[in-house]
Amino acid sequence: MDKLKFCPICKNEVTKNSSTGKYHCEKCNKFFTKAALCDKCGNEVEILSACGSTQFFL
Repeated sequence: MDKLKFCPICKNEVTKNSSTGKYHCEKCNKFFTKAALCDKCGNEVEILSACGSTQFFL
């Protein structure tokens, strides 16, 4: 498990489970998923494109 970023609720460091891809805050006992959101509409991004490369989210 990797330590990454911080909990949006309590700002405690969260742990990522490499097999599920979910993040867990031990202090809040909550699970989170990371998603890229569109700057214009706020919906979850389906295709991310930059510097000539494209990555598709399934």
